[in-house]
Amino acid sequence: MKIQTYGSQTRLLNNQRYNVSFSLRGQQRDFTFTSRYSPLFSSVKILRNDFAELFEGISDDRLNFFIWQSSQLAIELMTEVGGDTDTLTFAMKQYARYKAEHDIIRAILMAYGSAAGMHEKFLGEFKISKEIKTPEIEALLAGLKDEIRRWETSMDVSPRVGGAVRAGATVFPLNARVSF
Repeated sequence: MKIQTYGSQTRLLNNQRYNVSFSLRGQQRDFTFTSRYSPLFSSVKILRNDFAELFEGISDDRLNFFIWQSSQLAIELMTEVGGDTDTLTFAMKQYARYKAEHDIIRAILMAYGSAAGMHEKFLGEFKISKEIKTPEIEALLAGLKDEIRRWETSMDVSPRVGGAVRAGATVFPLNARVSF
């Protein structure tokens, strides 16, 4: 393992997880930290405001990671449709927000997913059954998916209709209309 020494001239790279190990008075100390995430098109504060109780046990670093992944995806989608990725749009922010929330809730569901379903216990011939369902979470995910689609569509900057076709297939320009 290569050990790198950082001085006053060296800058930490964005989007990196650093592990620090040192010995102090004969005791080995280890800690990990994450450098600045970039880009971040939403914030931990917004996500916690939306889902305070649900995200309670999740660290800010983990939430920032999901926001960062969603922000990267927003840039990729904007690039795909030929949009300006240098300008942060409201649609990109909203897309990253809802995509991060969706992905976090899916991760929570996957972590606790094994608890869902039918559970049975037998005591001799006596059977106890309990069914655990997650319809509220599934409805929440469906709602977030709708929001993701809405803002993904808003990022679509493909050319809009520039003419109208009449029965004779003659194109009439719509110069008087303004796109909204």
